[in-house]
Amino acid sequence: MGELKKRITENGIDYILAGDYYIPDLKLPEENRPIGYFGRLHRDYLKQEHSARYTALLLTCELWTYLADLNEQAEKRLDIIMEQMKIVEGVTEELKAKNQWEWVQKMNSIRYRAEEERAKCQKVTDAFAELYEMEKIVVLDAGRYGFVELKYYKPPHGFEEDATFTDGRALFDALWQEWFDTTLYLTAKKMQLDNIIYEEVFNCLSKEK
Repeated sequence: MGELKKRITENGIDYILAGDYYIPDLKLPEENRPIGYFGRLHRDYLKQEHSARYTALLLTCELWTYLADLNEQAEKRLDIIMEQMKIVEGVTEELKAKNQWEWVQKMNSIRYRAEEERAKCQKVTDAFAELYEMEKIVVLDAGRYGFVELKYYKPPHGFEEDATFTDGRALFDALWQEWFDTTLYLTAKKMQLDNIIYEEVFNCLSKEK
């Protein structure tokens, strides 16, 4: 039996020789940003629903940076929503100076959607769970501010696109189009370009959607 190498790489993960066994060469990332509310929420989701994805991020020391990026971009999107809501509701600094009590009441009453609509959005989000496996897409429940969609995570820049949805129909339309385009692309990719029969591609799509 030949001498074992001191270091090997498999599936993008570095391993070092420890005795007769290889163990992951884990290095603490130079990341000190907090992962915040959305990061913790998504971390728990990955643990429960996508353990393989969670383990891969953990072993490659990308988990904390990924969660920190996700949290920062979700919070930025919420800041934008909050400012838009304040404009719509007439919650201005002038109002705050003139009548602070009315300003507080309006701030507390800001709502984009009822709990019923929130429940619809959650059902839509759950229905497209397979999409999050095919593409680097995350949909987060931002409470009364809507659902935040983050798409196409590419370190070190974070997510390339983000959007916010405040009703179930708009969220469904966006996720359905994303699912349709992705599924169509992956199906066509398996076929020879010269032999594509588009009816066959469409027939391969799930009837449920």
